[in-house]
Amino acid sequence: MKKFKKLIAILMAALIVLSLSSCDLIEDAPLTPALSGVEAGDIRIGILYADDYEREDSESFIQHQAIDTMWGTYGIAGTIIKNKVPVDNEQKIRDQIISCVKESGCNVVLSTDEAFTKFAYEFANNADYKEIIFVCLDSTKEFENTANFHCFYPDYTQVYKLAGVAAAAKLGNTNIPLTEENDEYAAAFAEGVKEVAPKAKVIDGAKIEDYGTIVTNWHVYYITLIENITLGQFSEMGNYYAGVETGFCDFVANEDYVTEDGEAKMSDVRLSYCEAK
Repeated sequence: MKKFKKLIAILMAALIVLSLSSCDLIEDAPLTPALSGVEAGDIRIGILYADDYEREDSESFIQHQAIDTMWGTYGIAGTIIKNKVPVDNEQKIRDQIISCVKESGCNVVLSTDEAFTKFAYEFANNADYKEIIFVCLDSTKEFENTANFHCFYPDYTQVYKLAGVAAAAKLGNTNIPLTEENDEYAAAFAEGVKEVAPKAKVIDGAKIEDYGTIVTNWHVYYITLIENITLGQFSEMGNYYAGVETGFCDFVANEDYVTEDGEAKMSDVRLSYCEAK
């Protein structure tokens, strides 16, 4: 019995060693500079999630699904996930970025929360990280892109204009309600209303969801990102604030607001965005 227990102990120790070795293969992954262009199979992305990407009702889960779509399309080397990174702990944020690059060999760092952007920007401008690409989900438009850094976010002003078109096509020259704190979005909605019903007035009292659904295809950005990295064209991308012209976002009117005139006018607006691309 003692020999059997000793054998079990040896086997367990061996398994632990093998497990640690597997982790070390990830932790000691060599860094492949990505800025000048690399094969998709050489791209390793370190991802900072603020909430739990495994919880289906979280924002991180949505991003992770889109990243999986990109991964399935291009077969990148892999992702190193930093889950539930505390947004109010500056040192923890910095440590996780350093871990992605220095320990896990990531040549791309992806920030999925606006609280992380300023830290990613700092690293992007650090001489030791100039060959690392930093991309940040950020709607603030406060950060200028650099050779190895940019922000991305859907252009929802286009979506709000489409919603205004749908609302006005149904309601006509009357009071059309929308309560929206974002001034740009509110102005875009009013612009869409005026294109269909010039005498209509936008008043408080409804949400955009009352008129339809905002569709966001996050994978469009991630696929575009990988394409540009493999072509060595990341530095030319600039901040990526794209809209319906790329399929990044769109608006689908609710059944009650689907009209022939509205659908035709929304098609015209979409076409105008595509032509201006």
